[in-house]
Amino acid sequence: MSIILQRSSNKSRLALPVQPSGRATEPAYSGNFVFRDEFAGPGLRGDWVFLRTPREKWYSLTDRAGCVAMRLRPETCSQPANPSFIGWRQPHARGAASASLDFLPVTDREKAGLLVFQNERHFYFLCKALKDGVPVIELYRSAAVDEAGHGMELITSRKLADDPGGGRVLLKVEARGDTYAFFCGSRPDGWHLLREDVPAAFLSTKVAGGFVGCMYAMYATSLGSPSANTAYFDWFEYAGDDEVYR
Repeated sequence: MSIILQRSSNKSRLALPVQPSGRATEPAYSGNFVFRDEFAGPGLRGDWVFLRTPREKWYSLTDRAGCVAMRLRPETCSQPANPSFIGWRQPHARGAASASLDFLPVTDREKAGLLVFQNERHFYFLCKALKDGVPVIELYRSAAVDEAGHGMELITSRKLADDPGGGRVLLKVEARGDTYAFFCGSRPDGWHLLREDVPAAFLSTKVAGGFVGCMYAMYATSLGSPSANTAYFDWFEYAGDDEVYR
C-alpha cells in the first residue's frame, strides 16, 4: 500500500510506502476482546480515566499488593466534583464487566462497587453497603439531587449475612443490548442475579443527552460524610460479545 502526498503549489508528488506492523495490540481494542487488569503494576494503566482531575491522591496500588485501594470520600458522582471513581469506557452493546471487591462498610453511608455511568444524572450503581448492621448488595439508579448533593434511588437489594466471602464479594454488570443485568457472588462460577431487564435507554443519548457513551467504573463514596474506610479492588475484567464480531 502507498500514500500519495500532493502539494497544491507545484503539483509534486511523493510516494510513501506504508507497511502494516503485523503486531497485535495488547490488550485488543477491536472485535470481541477481553480486558483484564489485576493491578500488578506500580501505577494505573492508560486505559483508565477519572471523573475530572484528581487534586489529591485518593487511590493507591501499593497499599495492598495486587489491588487498587480507593479511599472513601464525601464526594459523589452526582456532583460536579472528583469522586473516588476509576472508569473504563463501555465499547460494546453486549458484554460484561466484573470485579472483585474487598470492602467492609461501617456505616450505612459507605458504599463501594461498580457504576454504569453516562453522566451525573444518569447512572446505575451496584454496590456493597450496610443496612441495619447487615452487609447487603444494593442496586441504585440516579435520581434528582437533594440538598446534600446526593442523587440516587434504591431499585433492589440482597442481604449478605450468610455469604461465606466475608469482606470480599464479586460484582458483575451484563450489557444485553437494550437492557442491563446485575449480579453478585462469592465465586466466579457462582453468580446470583440481582436484577435484569434494567433499561439501557436511561443511559442513552436520547434520554441522558450528550454523545459520550457510557463507562464502567470502580467507585467508592461515603455520601457526604467523613470516612476513614478504604475499598480494595483485586481485579477488573471486561469481555465484549457483540453479534457482529462472532
